[in-house]
Amino acid sequence: MMLRATGHDRGELAAPVLEELDAEMARFRRPLRLFVDATAVRAVSLRTQLLWTRWLDSRRSFLSSLEVATQDGALELGLEIAAHRAHMTDRLVIHRTVAGLLASLGGTSARCPAASGDRVVVSRRRSGSELALSDGRCTYRIEEERQAVRVTIDGLDRGALGGDAFAALGGLLDDGHKHLAFDLRRADPPAAVVTDLWTGWLSSRRTSIASMNVLCASPRVGLTVSIAAFRAGLGPRSVVAGP
Repeated sequence: MMLRATGHDRGELAAPVLEELDAEMARFRRPLRLFVDATAVRAVSLRTQLLWTRWLDSRRSFLSSLEVATQDGALELGLEIAAHRAHMTDRLVIHRTVAGLLASLGGTSARCPAASGDRVVVSRRRSGSELALSDGRCTYRIEEERQAVRVTIDGLDRGALGGDAFAALGGLLDDGHKHLAFDLRRADPPAAVVTDLWTGWLSSRRTSIASMNVLCASPRVGLTVSIAAFRAGLGPRSVVAGP
């Protein structure tokens, strides 16, 4: 199914739009992929977000994926939160351009394992003191250097690597207080559920963290890290450097 939205969505049209989508799902009687071109959407009201979140939650068994084209950071964050609350984070795909959305619609783009329901395979590779974890879209490189642990994250983290990364970091922190250094200059803004996972892990390990220094190139990534560190109770031990 393909949906195009424009303008400021205040919620007045949500009910008829959702009814039409329900009718289409009833007609096909099988899980469908929903594509949304939201590149011309200026703003979305809180009421609209709540309506869509409830609809996604109640219809998630009928949707194999939700793919949205947008370049608006606030809208993307709202989508991540809605998908998280509707338990559909693994089916949400964000496209930066309409061309990318249409390519996926036409089946010419690479399939996203999380969106298609394929099993995500995590590869592990160790070289000296460095451990590399990758799911094909995101790579973690973790290395211990005396009393410090350096973590480099490249790509888009949708949560597939969390368990392995936390286990590796937890083992290094078990030896005592460590300084954490994160290089996120090539990391994309993570899914909301990933931010929540990191917040919980940092909170549970804060007594073993002497300091946390983060280098990033994206203001949005920096803001996300700052909020997570604050919620985890790291206080002045956390320093985020970037643009």
